[in-house]
Amino acid sequence: MSNNDDKEALPANQVDQEGQEEELDFSPFWGYLQTEQGHKIVEKLIDYLDMGKRSTLLNSGQIARLDKLLQAIVVLSVVIAVSALTYLEKFTPSLGVLFGTLVGYIYGRKN
Repeated sequence: MSNNDDKEALPANQVDQEGQEEELDFSPFWGYLQTEQGHKIVEKLIDYLDMGKRSTLLNSGQIARLDKLLQAIVVLSVVIAVSALTYLEKFTPSLGVLFGTLVGYIYGRKN
């Protein structure tokens, strides 16, 4: 078996015994994309990606509104809980740290 036969038997992008990397041949793929069928496939793929991008943008606005609503509910709940515990004289410094950490996490996290 000659040295050229060894190179042909290697899979694409594998390193041969001399340490040289074999190159992938994409010319059949690019040739197919230039045909009418290949062009249609690429157009459909681009349409699917565009639809996904649009739906993601629409959903991100709804998620942001939901996130703001949940933040408001948590902060309102903390204020009510602190007020009730203070009125009942059950508020302790450890509860203050716990509630402060919760509110600080909500306002301190990055989007």
